[in-house]
Amino acid sequence: MQSFTLRPADWEDLPAFKHIARTTLTEDISALFDPNKLLEDKKVGFEYIMAAEQNGEVVGFCCRYACRDADTPYCAEIFSLCVLPKAQHSGIGRAFVEDALAILYISGFKICKVWLPAGNRRAREFFEAAGFTRDGTSRVVQCGEAPHLFYRYEHPLTRPDKKYYRS
Repeated sequence: MQSFTLRPADWEDLPAFKHIARTTLTEDISALFDPNKLLEDKKVGFEYIMAAEQNGEVVGFCCRYACRDADTPYCAEIFSLCVLPKAQHSGIGRAFVEDALAILYISGFKICKVWLPAGNRRAREFFEAAGFTRDGTSRVVQCGEAPHLFYRYEHPLTRPDKKYYRS
């Protein structure tokens, strides 16, 4: 397994993020999960986006912040998690989820949500393996020309490892 580093994102990462989104997501869905658009719209700041580096190259990103759904008080959300195919199965996705769950817990949230395309079996299996379960909510989102069904998953937030606390 190759080593990697997770770090806060910065402006220099944006071209890599756009490439990663276009490479890992279907064309019509990639615009929904593009962190560049979130930053441009000032919906989130860099403190909510992590980048993964492997051999000096940005190979993944994860956006996490307060859940946008009105029915989810005290909930956070992993809005987007994308890793280039060549870096998948190296532990980056798992590290992103662990980081997000720990930071969101420390920030005072009680539950973490994630919306997953019904047609993306790999993503659903990945998040299920990380302890997420479907909460029974679904929605259809118009992406380009086609409607896409999404399922909402959740994970209760619990106290993280000590490695997330400063000494």
